[in-house]
Amino acid sequence: MADPNNYFIEEDNIIFQMICKACNTSMKWLLIELFEKDNRKHSQIASNPSLKWKMLDTKEFSNNSLVIGFSRHPEDRLISCWKDKVNGVRYHKGFDRRHPNMFKHKMSFDEFIKSVSKIKDGPGLECDQHFRSQTFDLDLNRLNYIIRFEHIRYDWGNCQEIIENHCGRVYPDIPHRNSSGSFSKPQIDNKTRLLIEERYSNDYDLLNYERRSTL
Repeated sequence: MADPNNYFIEEDNIIFQMICKACNTSMKWLLIELFEKDNRKHSQIASNPSLKWKMLDTKEFSNNSLVIGFSRHPEDRLISCWKDKVNGVRYHKGFDRRHPNMFKHKMSFDEFIKSVSKIKDGPGLECDQHFRSQTFDLDLNRLNYIIRFEHIRYDWGNCQEIIENHCGRVYPDIPHRNSSGSFSKPQIDNKTRLLIEERYSNDYDLLNYERRSTL
């Protein structure tokens, strides 16, 4: 996976700032279907994007590009990361390469958060992007629109209109399955919740997400 995960659609002059565990995979498949629907090697394209788009560092952003970002409630994003990368059938071994001896397969959510809280934001090997702060990767000064995972259908509908006005292309509906009803959450005590809120204070404040420890 590219790091940072900024997809530049050159012919449309659009930059998507994708965030791990915030509709990242669905958005990649949308781009594949839009630009590479006749290519059968979808899995290969997903890991090695077509020349129809390229990866950019934030400092390479053009002033006239349309920049669209994604976000998700910090706690829900961490739960999704833990369920998929730690507590699932397969363990994400990239964690071991970046952060040796800090994570293990099937560790509890509380222990996962304790480890994550000790890791400061940084690029590449300094901090895995699956749990790096969203505001570390998002260029808030350049974003024209931010799509919230919690309102993906509504926000993407607005974004489709913005994109069409920007470049004339009609982007399809995002292939996202609404799984909010089946999104089971682990039991989280207030101590763990406070660790999350301290570690991701910028995400809560700058992206305007609610702190659940106060509820």
